[in-house]
This record gives sequence, structure tokens and C-alpha cells, in this order.
Amino acid sequence: EFNGNVAYAETAPYWPTEIQMNEEWEAFRKLARANESKPEDDPSRIHPGEFYLVNWEQKYVDRLKFRSDRPYHYMGSGLCYYQMGESMAKAALRLIED
Repeated sequence: EFNGNVAYAETAPYWPTEIQMNEEWEAFRKLARANESKPEDDPSRIHPGEFYLVNWEQKYVDRLKFRSDRPYHYMGSGLCYYQMGESMAKAALRLIED
């Protein structure tokens, strides 16, 4: 009944599991530890909250926007949504061509 009407579209490889920023996070943590180890009266020491805001959140704001506030939709990833759609479109084209 469904022969020639149904196609398989590979979507699993496009599912985002996390933002891939492990190296950046480790570099930030190293800087943060160095900052936190400075004496409180050191003028170059930055309050930890401000340090996070300036050196992580503001620095990587564009990359952190990768996700939307609707994580239940493909973890909020527009890229994932696009790649899955492209895979489904290619499967649909194969049906048309056959």
C-alpha cells in the first residue's frame, strides 16, 4: 500500500546535544581561576560575577544565541531544523524521481 509513497530521511545526525564550546569554556575557567586567586585589594582583580559577564557571556553572546528560548523544538536549534528539513526534502525528491 505504501510502496513508492514513503521514504526514509536521515535526521538523527543533525540533532544537537549541546553547544560545542568545551575548549572556550576551559580557557575561560583558567582565566577565571587566575582572577579569583588575586588578592581582594589587587586593582586588576575583577569581581567574579562581572568577570563572567564580560569574559564569557558578552564575549560569546552570538554563539550562545544558537539556541532559542523554546528548547522543546529541536533544542531550539535553527540549524538542526534546517538540516532535518533538507534531508526530508531530498527523500521526497527521490520519491518523485523514482
